[in-house]
Amino acid sequence: MSDSEKKIEAPKRAIPKFTSFKAPAPPPATDAPNKRAPEDEKTKGTQREHGHRRRHHRSSSRSCENRHKREHRERDKSDGEHRRRSRRDGSRERSHRYRDHERRKDDNRRYRSKPRDTKSVIARTPAQRSPSPESGDILQKQFFVDTKGDENNLVFGTIHKYSIPDYLRSGAGRIVGLPTNLRIDRGKGDGKGIVLSSEGAGREEVSVKSMRQLFANLDSKDVKRLRVKKEKTGLDEALSRGLDFVPLSIASKKRKSRDVEASDDSENELDHYRSIEGLKKPSAAPDDPDLAYASDSQSEQDYVAGEWGDRKRMVQFIRKVESSPNDIDAWLAYVNHHDRIISSTGRRKTAAEKRSTAEVKLDILEKALDKNSGNEVLLLKYMDVAQEIWEPQKVLSRWKRILEENPTLVSLWTKYINFRQTDFLSFKYPECLDCFRECLAVLKTAALKSSVQSSSREALDGVILYVFTRTILLMNQAGYRENAIAALQAMLELNVFAPANTIPPTSQQELETLLGHLEKFWDSEVPRIGEDNALGWASFVAAGEIGDSPDALKDDFQPLPLNPEDPFGSWADAEVEWSKKTGMPARTIDEVEEDDPYRVVLFADIKDFLFYFSSENVRKRTAETFLTLKGLPQLDLWSSNSEAVADSFLCHGLATLRVESSETWFWPKKERKWDIPAIIWEGMEPEKKATMGDYPFEFKLRNFPVGYEGVFCKAPIWLDGNEHFRLSGTDNTAFVRNALKSLVEKVGDESLALYYLAWEWANAPNGIKKVAKALLKRFKTSLQLWSAYGQVEWHDSGIDAGRKIFTLAIAMSKELSENARRDAVFLWHAWVWEELLSKNTQTALQLVLTIGNGKPYEGPPITSDNVSQLLLLKARMYLEDLQQSMLSIRLEEHAAVFNDLRAVLEYLVSGNNIDFAIPIYEEFVAELKRRSLIGPSSRIYEVSLLRKARLIYLHSMTAKPFKPAALRSVLETALETFPQNTAFLSMYAWNEGRTKIENRVRNVVRNFVLKEGRETVAGWLFAVWAEMRMSQHFSSHAVRSLFERAVSCDRIQASPQLWMMFVEFELQCKEYNRAKETLFRGIRNCPWSKDMMMMALTKLRSTLGFEDFRKLLSIISTEKELRVHDVTELEDMMEELGENGALGSGDFIALPDDDSTDEEMVDQY
Repeated sequence: MSDSEKKIEAPKRAIPKFTSFKAPAPPPATDAPNKRAPEDEKTKGTQREHGHRRRHHRSSSRSCENRHKREHRERDKSDGEHRRRSRRDGSRERSHRYRDHERRKDDNRRYRSKPRDTKSVIARTPAQRSPSPESGDILQKQFFVDTKGDENNLVFGTIHKYSIPDYLRSGAGRIVGLPTNLRIDRGKGDGKGIVLSSEGAGREEVSVKSMRQLFANLDSKDVKRLRVKKEKTGLDEALSRGLDFVPLSIASKKRKSRDVEASDDSENELDHYRSIEGLKKPSAAPDDPDLAYASDSQSEQDYVAGEWGDRKRMVQFIRKVESSPNDIDAWLAYVNHHDRIISSTGRRKTAAEKRSTAEVKLDILEKALDKNSGNEVLLLKYMDVAQEIWEPQKVLSRWKRILEENPTLVSLWTKYINFRQTDFLSFKYPECLDCFRECLAVLKTAALKSSVQSSSREALDGVILYVFTRTILLMNQAGYRENAIAALQAMLELNVFAPANTIPPTSQQELETLLGHLEKFWDSEVPRIGEDNALGWASFVAAGEIGDSPDALKDDFQPLPLNPEDPFGSWADAEVEWSKKTGMPARTIDEVEEDDPYRVVLFADIKDFLFYFSSENVRKRTAETFLTLKGLPQLDLWSSNSEAVADSFLCHGLATLRVESSETWFWPKKERKWDIPAIIWEGMEPEKKATMGDYPFEFKLRNFPVGYEGVFCKAPIWLDGNEHFRLSGTDNTAFVRNALKSLVEKVGDESLALYYLAWEWANAPNGIKKVAKALLKRFKTSLQLWSAYGQVEWHDSGIDAGRKIFTLAIAMSKELSENARRDAVFLWHAWVWEELLSKNTQTALQLVLTIGNGKPYEGPPITSDNVSQLLLLKARMYLEDLQQSMLSIRLEEHAAVFNDLRAVLEYLVSGNNIDFAIPIYEEFVAELKRRSLIGPSSRIYEVSLLRKARLIYLHSMTAKPFKPAALRSVLETALETFPQNTAFLSMYAWNEGRTKIENRVRNVVRNFVLKEGRETVAGWLFAVWAEMRMSQHFSSHAVRSLFERAVSCDRIQASPQLWMMFVEFELQCKEYNRAKETLFRGIRNCPWSKDMMMMALTKLRSTLGFEDFRKLLSIISTEKELRVHDVTELEDMMEELGENGALGSGDFIALPDDDSTDEEMVDQY
């Protein structure tokens, strides 16, 4: 070899082996450098390797795919062929490799410019290396950091497999823990796993039984399973301990301990033979510090045998259903186990997993139905699973067959109407209404067969009322508002204003007779409930079925003529205005438009939906149906976990969710939207600003109960309990006012009177004093009504006027009966909290101390510093004794009020120290738990938690400094039980907004609010609302991802409000094409919603083309038969324009430019 060749030759090192990293001894120097050493077997193998590498480089300019195929074929050729090609191409390869040396340094590390002496390849002394200092530094390193990478990673997704050196494995393919005859078979498999084969001639036929026995032995008690220790980082520890900061860098304890061990002298090891501890003793832990015995962990998912445990449970389920085929719970547990297997992985199921799992569950349910024909629970589960994967036509066919075979199963009918209302292909308004009519007929037949006083009759009455509510909501949302109001009026007249001698029917004939009497009242056209001067059906009968009809009315609305330049737009605008004018049903004497036959509602149109309930409780709940139709809060103080809240068809909690008014509270302010700010370096990142605002209740959807003092509270620093009663539209206001007034006069219920007062205060505050005095004249002994009036005066006329009413009512309470005097605590409670929220803590303390005396304090001022210990002791004993007394007589609402007053007392006398008040609440919760009064459906428990959070919130607004962790812990505890409570959620987001840590809110939303099986429309909308306020510039992709997940949820995807908010979001982002696609998807899921159809014709007018308009009009008026104004003129104009060619080829309206990109949606949850 010449000197020039030696200079350009790159140094080469041996590939390291795992067996040893010690370099072999250098060979003795030779006098003749160019003299070749004798070739032994190792040298031949090295030359064969060099020959293969030269072939690889020579073909690098060809196609990558052909190169891999050719080299794969040449790999199995003989060693002689390798040597012949090496000698033939040696000189050409040397010159070619030299030219590529500088261009491809990475290949130069792997391949060498020419074959060299084998001993030189294995080891080379420093004297033999190139004198270049740069190359000398490189040779001193044992490994390289490749910053360029391999081109094959881009072409094939991985490096070339022949470029990966083969490493020697100890054990010749054996695996620790398995028999020695089982070895790794490298000739099988696809490279993604390991294939085991038995050693010997019969290695292709491994006994399945023996393999199963092998893994079955893992359950032996003598076998200790190992698991990898989960390394707990400092971040996890910080979050678990609730620290107020997050470490920027976290040192791994495991790595630190290893460094310490490595730095210690080996003689200091405990198992060293010279250790002072003596010989090494058997350890209870594995030798590997990264491992632990799985038996030490309580979780069976910490080791590999978790999957084996799922299989064992599956076998147990199979054996159980085979031994007890009539055990329905066993079949359902067997079916639900398939969902648990995937959900235990902690990730969402893919579409393929959902489909495959559903197919398996259907097969199991079919076997269960073969053993239990006609079982109601199994049939419901079967159809729930079938709707996930079957086509709608197949589902409809199966529904009809099941209902023919089981016509009397109530729950099947209610499930069936859900399907018929949401299935786009089969939905038509008349046909869907017939389904509701048929369902009610089955329910009424079953109810008439039950005893009047039985619990089954009351339960059936409740189901009938639910289906009736769904029916009038369907009418209202499909545009038939007159039919909905008429049906509601008739149901209220039948169940609330019926004559005194009315008895519940027990047969179909009796029901027909009763409805016949009501028909006379309806056809007489006297004023009905909700109308002016309405007296009710009972008054009509008492007057000899004679009454005065109101004067004839005439529709004065004249729609504007269509604009030929924008026929669809002008028609849509006229339709919207016309819908606002309609609502109350007309009479036969009224002058209405001839082309609108739905304005007049006959009794025959609503007769099939009416029923007289035998239960007094259900008849009272009929008023709640009236409130639901008008989008008002419910009459009873319910829990946030009630079934009605989770029902997306009832729209509970969505009264304030209107697309038109959501701009003021749901969407962020203009300056906080998705505009990306310029990045300017100022030396350090600026402080992140809180984005939740100063008021914690900016999320306006109401889903939480409040105490009696909270309904009439309008304090600026606490939630406004009265804002949810506000309505829009004069027609709605008049109808609701007349109906509530009539119900209060007829029913005489105190809670209904309080509701009416709250509604009047929200919608007509100028006349509230007149209404309050009229109610107090009717309910003279109602201390709760006096308390509400005192709060109204407090906020409308001033603090002194409110104090005067409270003082007068407390003095009057002494003259009432013992049962009536118990409500005096509501007066004291409301007065104390009005003083606290007005920041009059001294007056509040004086009031709490004198509750036991029965009159307000009139002595010298009392503060926490000069309070009398005797007076304090008497107040404590009085409040505690009354709390226990109220619990003993089952007046939990009164007991909760006394408990709140005790906590306020301890807070004030301690100098506003919240630590003295919290134990009072915890003591009361423990007592409720002992009496089994807490749980997800316990309203009193939820209200107590809300009062506790209110006091801590008040403390946070007045005390400095305040730790957010105090409020956080209370809210997290509350959200574990009441995850849909929007008051708790709003306060939590506000509290974390001050700490400027976003992921806490996301974790709460993910773990509690959006947990599978708990989803509600309000919960998903809160997740969206909070995500848009996490930072000043939120990610539109993250918000879009939340909306996508929400509309994909089976429980709420039939909510028109949710879809319309999704469309509004896309419009806010100026993604008009996305908005169009989203709206069409929403129409497919909610085909009965006229509002969604009209949203397309109004807000997406610039995006839709002529064909889109024509299809939508066809869907509204012809296919789904929703209620719209006459479209004959519009159709004639379209036909005329089409004949004249004015519409062109479809570019009826120019589409806006859309520069949006289809970036991947970011999922923050």
